Amino acid sequence: MNNEYYKQVLEDVQKDLAEVEQTVSELQGVERYVQKKMEKSDSADGNGKLSYDQYQSLLEDIRGDQDGARSKIGELRGVGNFAREKLKAAGVEVGEIKAPSRPATPKPATPQSDDETTQEEKSPVQVDSTKTVEFGPDGFPMPK
Repeated sequence: MNNEYYKQVLEDVQKDLAEVEQTVSELQGVERYVQKKMEKSDSADGNGKLSYDQYQSLLEDIRGDQDGARSKIGELRGVGNFAREKLKAAGVEVGEIKAPSRPATPKPATPQSDDETTQEEKSPVQVDSTKTVEFGPDGFPMPK
């Protein structure tokens, strides 16, 4: 295989590493959010949307996803090291595969109380508030 192939592999590995690290970071944010919700459900009267056990199960799933993503990081670094060694053997200088220059940060979750729902949750049909939509007997919007 030629050097361009291994260079492309290194580029792909770096992109994939950034994506996986972003995923891990986002999962950490989700984990913190679920933990807060779980604490609320534990201290509340039990009128939350999920029970404490359901939150616990969700946390286990999130942590499993984090572990899976972290194992991908090791695999990707291994592939990158292999490609780097092939390039070095061919006399091509390559840099180390490194993490992105700035760490990935999760997008902050938009807090919602259990009573609040967004327009998207209320209805799958997006309607401008100034227009009236009529629905036919089949449940679909009728053309005007």
